[in-house]
Amino acid sequence: MKKVMICVDLTDESVNLMKKRLAELDLSSFDRIVIAHGFELKVFADNFHFATYPQQDHYEEIQEEVKKTLSDFIGKALPESLQSKAVPYCVISMSPKESLAEYATEEKVDRMIIGTRGKKGVASLFSSSFAEFMVRHAPCELMIIRE
Repeated sequence: MKKVMICVDLTDESVNLMKKRLAELDLSSFDRIVIAHGFELKVFADNFHFATYPQQDHYEEIQEEVKKTLSDFIGKALPESLQSKAVPYCVISMSPKESLAEYATEEKVDRMIIGTRGKKGVASLFSSSFAEFMVRHAPCELMIIRE
């Protein structure tokens, strides 16, 4: 079974870019199309304890909402002939990029398609690029879509 994983960060900018570019690609050779999003778990500290956001009892609700959003994306971004092959996937993790790379390995994904905003300067100092990480760690062919 040939699989492609398309990572979407759900910002309007990313969604619009992906919709436009996916319309230009031929994905018909793939048997499964995974539309994936990683939700980053945040940790906060105060004087007495650590807290995480979101809290674990909200994971399922968040994942379901993200999957609904990804399902809407599938309906708008993929041709009708491919929509039945597409499945939404959401992970909540301290490091979504690591979790998505692990998922791609476990699921034996043949190709990953990701977008990049090309952060530069000060912005790049505070968050490591998802695309840069995947260039080093993706277990498969990688297609990077630029703005």
